[in-house]
Amino acid sequence: MKLNGFAFSLIRDGKKTIETRLYDEKRRDISIGDSIEFSNLDDPDQKLTVRVLALLHFKTFSDLFDAFPAEKFGGKDKEDLMGIYKYYSKEDEEKFTVLGIMIKPVGQ
Repeated sequence: MKLNGFAFSLIRDGKKTIETRLYDEKRRDISIGDSIEFSNLDDPDQKLTVRVLALLHFKTFSDLFDAFPAEKFGGKDKEDLMGIYKYYSKEDEEKFTVLGIMIKPVGQ
C-alpha cells in the first residue's frame, strides 16, 4: 500500500497505529497477523513493514473516528481526520464501507 510522506513517518515512528481504507476487494484479503508493506509516495524507495493487529469494520469513516482517539489515526481531532474525503468519495464509502487496520511496525 502507498502512503504520503507524513502518514508514512507517523506509522514508522509508532504515532499512527490505525490506517484507514475503504473495505474494497483488495482490503477484504487482509487478515489479523498479516504483514503489510507500505511505500512512501514522496520517496518510493522507502518501505515499511507492519503487522496487522486488528481489523475494525465500520459503516462510515465518521463512525470509525468516533470509536477511537484521533491520535491513533495520526490526527489532532475528528475534524482533522474528516479530511479523508480528499482521498475517498462518500459514494465509495457507502458502496464499500470502511476499514481501520490496527498496525504495529515490525521490529518495534
